[in-house]
Amino acid sequence: MASLHRYLSLAAASVALCACNGNPTASSSSGVTLPSSEPTSVSSKEDDGYLDVLFLGNSLMFFNDMPQMFEEMATVAGKKIRVESITQGSATISLFADINTDMGMQAMIKIYEKEWDYIVIEPSRRASPWETTVYNAEIEAAEVIYDMAQEVGAEILIYAVWGNDTGNLDVYQQTGASTSIKTGNQPISRKAHTAFLHQFAVDVSAVTGNAAIIEAGYAFENAIARDPSINLYYSDSKHPSLEGSYLAGLTVFGTIYHETNAYMSYDKRLSCAATLKEVADATTLDGLVPDLTDEEKDPSTDLPDLNVLCVGSNYMSDYSVSKMFAALVQDAEKRDVNMQWVLSGNYTNRDAADPNSTIGANLRTTAASSVWDAVIFQLSRRCTASSSDVEAGEKEAIISIVDELFSGENAPRIFIYTMQSGDNPSIFTDDGSNVYAKAGRTESYSAEVGTQYFKDTAEDWAEAVHGETILYGSALIDYNAAYNKSATHAEMGYMKACCFYNAIFEKSIPSSCTYYYNIGETLGLAVREYAEQYCLSA
Repeated sequence: MASLHRYLSLAAASVALCACNGNPTASSSSGVTLPSSEPTSVSSKEDDGYLDVLFLGNSLMFFNDMPQMFEEMATVAGKKIRVESITQGSATISLFADINTDMGMQAMIKIYEKEWDYIVIEPSRRASPWETTVYNAEIEAAEVIYDMAQEVGAEILIYAVWGNDTGNLDVYQQTGASTSIKTGNQPISRKAHTAFLHQFAVDVSAVTGNAAIIEAGYAFENAIARDPSINLYYSDSKHPSLEGSYLAGLTVFGTIYHETNAYMSYDKRLSCAATLKEVADATTLDGLVPDLTDEEKDPSTDLPDLNVLCVGSNYMSDYSVSKMFAALVQDAEKRDVNMQWVLSGNYTNRDAADPNSTIGANLRTTAASSVWDAVIFQLSRRCTASSSDVEAGEKEAIISIVDELFSGENAPRIFIYTMQSGDNPSIFTDDGSNVYAKAGRTESYSAEVGTQYFKDTAEDWAEAVHGETILYGSALIDYNAAYNKSATHAEMGYMKACCFYNAIFEKSIPSSCTYYYNIGETLGLAVREYAEQYCLSA
């Protein structure tokens, strides 16, 4: 593994970067004098009784400044402690171990800055049960960080986080030393995801000297079992709420100090603080393992799962739409939904039609993995009114995909899904290089006109593939205009779910269905009204 000499030599040859202490964005880039190319010994830790802890992680760690929260907890409990952190959204262990990145350089400098007592690392949630490259890269990167930690006399701690409560998980593939791309989306329950992440942490621990695991994910599950009314999740159902971060901080405290927090007065003014303290103690001190078995369905009322495949970009899959649609269908129809996604950042039908492209290969694998009830294709936003060549190419591609993969006796229903347009969107052209190129000019029309163009195009394509439309973009534009506002993320996610429901089930959402996500009945009914207007077939 890499030695101190190797890392310091690389550092001396690189651009100086300032280590970021507790800054969620970790973006500073000057003001540090790099060590010389010769190895220098780490300064001996002063025997001042302080515990020095370094956190390396991503937004699941820095939300609500959890490391700072932990430091405040420990201080209130009478501990002498110093906490620093280097964090960045979507950061992986691979990123911190890659000396050729800004974050890797910052991490290396900070690690060798002093004799840390603990270095906390967070296995990335980009790893998934369906793909091994990210998983393996994180394991290898953890070994690199472990070697550095040993050189400064630090112990590694593994921060094991909680599962998504969205009902699905993005799938990533490692593409470089510290880079990965999203290749799809698969259904997974919160409990199953938490179980996977725990095992991931166990595997990381095995290559880092059997490092102790901070069981934040287990604590989340134990808390939910104890009191489901405590909301541990932020509105995206992935990141922690203040309560969630507080609970995570308590698990760090219990893991490091091995003592109860019952007498700690630090509570962030949370009414549920006492309960969360008890849960953290049970998890970290008593080793309480949550029940991660998903509830069994009642076979007497069991209906076949609804299998839905969505093909497009993350503009289509965002705002927890999988979770909302599954909850909506369960409440209204008493059916479970298997909703899978094949995604590409700049989705086009032409890429999906190419079996040699990443998304084309993923689409063919996923298409063959199940019998689909519905397949929903996103109309590419590369299409605009002045890009007739792009529109023609995209229409031809969608016809070829449906003919190849989704035709025959058991063919699924096909839907064309539209987003909303922006004002004056960029015009793209087909230059013959298999990449739609910007023409260097924009359309001179409003979002409303552009969205109407999407509607007309989707209806034309749907007719060509004997399919139907899901006109989410039109519903959203009219909803915003009617209420003179921009819909919130929660409203947009719920509207997508309602649009899917109306189109697939060909009926209104029954009044007996009281699932409104977290936007309330009044807004929920308003969203349903506009979804139904554009997505319920006559």
